[in-house]
Amino acid sequence: MQLKRLSMLLTLSICSASAVAMPTWQTSSATAWQMPTLNSNQSALVFIRANKGLSTDANTNIALDDRFVTSLQDNHYATEVVCSGSVQISAMPTKALTNDLSANAFTIGLAPRQVQYVYVDVDSRYQPKLSPLSEADAKKLLSTANMQVHQISRHQSDNCGAMPVVTAAPVVQPAVVVVEQPVVVANPASATVPVRAPVVVEQQIPTLRLNILFDHDKSVIKPMYLAEIDRAAAFLAQYPGAEIAIEGHTDSTGDASYNERLSQRRADAVKNALVSRHGIMASRIYTYGYGEARPIASNDTAAGRAENRRVIIAIPKN
Repeated sequence: MQLKRLSMLLTLSICSASAVAMPTWQTSSATAWQMPTLNSNQSALVFIRANKGLSTDANTNIALDDRFVTSLQDNHYATEVVCSGSVQISAMPTKALTNDLSANAFTIGLAPRQVQYVYVDVDSRYQPKLSPLSEADAKKLLSTANMQVHQISRHQSDNCGAMPVVTAAPVVQPAVVVVEQPVVVANPASATVPVRAPVVVEQQIPTLRLNILFDHDKSVIKPMYLAEIDRAAAFLAQYPGAEIAIEGHTDSTGDASYNERLSQRRADAVKNALVSRHGIMASRIYTYGYGEARPIASNDTAAGRAENRRVIIAIPKN
């Protein structure tokens, strides 16, 4: 009798379970992208993938500061608000099923209220390739992309502390040279009193060129070159009217279009360091990515390729 009752209960349970619809995991929304609202200690990263018709097998896991943010699909975007300053970004194929949230990591610097657009691409093995996007190019992609809505972000941005106070080198104001010049006065009676008019002579900005070398396929600034960035910042503080050109370069290893994006990431990394570490105005800094087009040494040797993986800081900008 007990066995019969148990059999009936199991049958009822199975029937009840089959009658309940399984929940659907919504992964996409046609919500139009909106500029995030940021406070004085926050920045934003916008990750964007173009529409290449790829399946979810090509999804990319993105993490910030060793914390999972999203699994980004083809033709989708994800916006993450972060604390201003240095942010570590890493990306891995979702199919890799890895818990290493610092794999392929690199660090960028974000100024307060800066919105950085990041293009997420994948190669034939679904290995992600990240590169910065201009606002104009980003908005073209965002106009047709869907929002990634199944994010389970573990990255925190609501308790951003005050930005560290950056002490810049003392600013040397342009010298004022007083040149004695007689002033012609219309009234002859007062013409006997010479008036000396100050003439401001603009300070000439000397030239400064600095080289920063990078490891193969990397855009992370090595600690040994932070002193060069500090030197450039001190120079810019001394000459507040100067503008700076930052040129990124690569060796000839790999695809030319990828190298162009890599060189731009290297130039942007140096720019971000000047902005976040020293408070240099971003509007004074111009970045260019030349890829492998302008080698200064032979790419046939390891030593030559190392010389070509460089960023040049040129002050003043030509």
